[in-house]
Amino acid sequence: MRNKLSALAAPLIVSILVIGTVIFSAGGFALPPKETDAPPDVSGTPLPSGEPSFPPLPDNLADSAVMLKVKDEDNVIEMTAAEYIIGALGGEMPAAFNAEALSAQAVAVRTYAYYTKHVSGKHRDGGADVCTDSSCCQAYKSKDELREKWGNKFAEYSYKLQTAVSQTDGIIMEFEGKPIFAAFFSSAYLATESCRDVWTGDLPYLVSVDTPETAEAVSNFITETIVTTDVFKEYILVNYPEAKLGNDHSDWLSDVEFSENKRLRTLKAGGVSVSGTAIRKIFSLSSTAMEIEVTESGFLFRTYGKGHGVGMSQWGANLMAGQGKAWREILTHYYTGIEFNVPGEPFAGNPQEA
Repeated sequence: MRNKLSALAAPLIVSILVIGTVIFSAGGFALPPKETDAPPDVSGTPLPSGEPSFPPLPDNLADSAVMLKVKDEDNVIEMTAAEYIIGALGGEMPAAFNAEALSAQAVAVRTYAYYTKHVSGKHRDGGADVCTDSSCCQAYKSKDELREKWGNKFAEYSYKLQTAVSQTDGIIMEFEGKPIFAAFFSSAYLATESCRDVWTGDLPYLVSVDTPETAEAVSNFITETIVTTDVFKEYILVNYPEAKLGNDHSDWLSDVEFSENKRLRTLKAGGVSVSGTAIRKIFSLSSTAMEIEVTESGFLFRTYGKGHGVGMSQWGANLMAGQGKAWREILTHYYTGIEFNVPGEPFAGNPQEA
């Protein structure tokens, strides 16, 4: 179904601001109050001017002694864990974020790499431990890509990332003695999601917890996407051909259910039950926390936050860091019941699905 959807006319789904009548919502979205204390300056101290380059890492890092095989498209590249974590950290989190948020992300990135290598083993048959595809594993940026991305901030930002890696050297999150599936995402409304409500299975360390994001504090926190009736009908029927969608689109949606955190759990489209996660994927919406409006031309989806909502919120981590929280406190908030460990190499146990 993913291939079929990719061939449809995606440009007909556009983000715009429109006015309509809210008919499906979880009782209104009362956004949390704006933070009264501005976060501290996170720009950091620029390094001396000159040719930008990564500052050298200490020779005795545990991360420098661990080798990872990284699948990058059709190639498998071997590099140290330190090199990989810096590239993944630069690919996944804005380098302008607070230092403690970057350290928390470094631990999450390292943990996820250990999880894919030693627990799930999903790239083992291809001779790799982890890949650079963000839709599969984690985003990754090479040194040259980061230099292009950051421009004259390269020296400053590379120093911040190196510091985050060295300060958390070798540390991963474990649950019952194994690396956890360290899921993370951009931002959420009110609370994160439990793993069981988004994916199959239930992981006790990935449960719903509160998160501090506000529309004032997070860029592009609220997104409005309008889907025309033709596109809505086409996309739904590709995935649910048994749906009955008549001439009046105002009758297409029914039995809309939201969670206590205002996330769309399920609805019926043309009489067929569709999960909120499926609606988000089908129409490329930012989040399942949403309101739905019927307009003359189709449907308006107003979403709050960005991402699947499971695990650590990156913006939430940054706001917590701005409030003085350290990286350990941030991680133990978002990942329930975890422990920190430097497991060494190799990790005990054979790759298996968690």
